[in-house]
Amino acid sequence: MKNRAGFTLIELLVVITIISLFIGWSTTNYFRQQERQSLQNALATVRSHIDNIRLGSTSLLLPEGVSLSGFQGYGFILNSSADTLTRFYLEEGTSNNLNILEISKFRNIELVSPTNASVYFSHSSGELLDLFGQTAGITIILKNVVLEQCASLSINELGIITSNDQVTCP
Repeated sequence: MKNRAGFTLIELLVVITIISLFIGWSTTNYFRQQERQSLQNALATVRSHIDNIRLGSTSLLLPEGVSLSGFQGYGFILNSSADTLTRFYLEEGTSNNLNILEISKFRNIELVSPTNASVYFSHSSGELLDLFGQTAGITIILKNVVLEQCASLSINELGIITSNDQVTCP
């Protein structure tokens, strides 16, 4: 009996099966990591916008044509139905919109909580206030709808921002 060089059909099928399983596992993990990164990118972008809003208030970067005596600070409006964060400045009790961050531009990310909120940073103290001038704290929760995973930003009354990428989705 001759010893033939090469692979048998069974050996070839076993190798193809192992390679297919490895590729399937790798692809699944790759896409899951992409979704996690999308949530982290959205959280970092929202935090960056809020940091800029807070710094604009405390460093007295006044909008063009606004006097210091009427300027109260910069703030933001969260709208979960539109998945937006709208930046505004408050002048003598009147809010004036500046720009809008569309959270929906991040793939599979939505704003879960709060449903609607309007707060601003006081230019004199840097405190986070509601539109009635009362100190307020707020927690913003973003959700990746594919992974069913949430991350949050919490802003306390003093304007200090903390983030948590492992929170329970509401």
